[in-house]
Amino acid sequence: MTKVLVAGTFDIFHMGHLYFFKEAKRFGDELIVIIASDEISKYNGKKPVHNQKERAEIVKNLKIVNEVILGDKKDIVKTIEKIKPDILCIGYDQKLPEKIEKYCNENKIVIKKIEKKYNENKCKSSIIKERILKEV
Repeated sequence: MTKVLVAGTFDIFHMGHLYFFKEAKRFGDELIVIIASDEISKYNGKKPVHNQKERAEIVKNLKIVNEVILGDKKDIVKTIEKIKPDILCIGYDQKLPEKIEKYCNENKIVIKKIEKKYNENKCKSSIIKERILKEV
């Protein structure tokens, strides 16, 4: 069984996220999703609308997802170490921190970047949040 891992905030889940999951799942048998902690999400400058447990609940109800794991509050590498994936997929707009890339290279975890986008002008969390704020 080939384990494919994706990680992200996945706040205000939308079709772009689902598309990303489908593209990642093509590389293996099992899709495991790490839901970034609220602390890590805030560090990226974007306070999530839904907390980590709420985001995890949404994602774990998707048929395409085999497992959902809450990300470590300080270090995602700890979570990756526990999972031991074969492949780590990142989205077109994600930047892989150097320490994760180093860990993957040292542990022979293949890194795949999903370059295709699903309607970026409509299905991007920041755009959706902006539209919601305009309507409030």
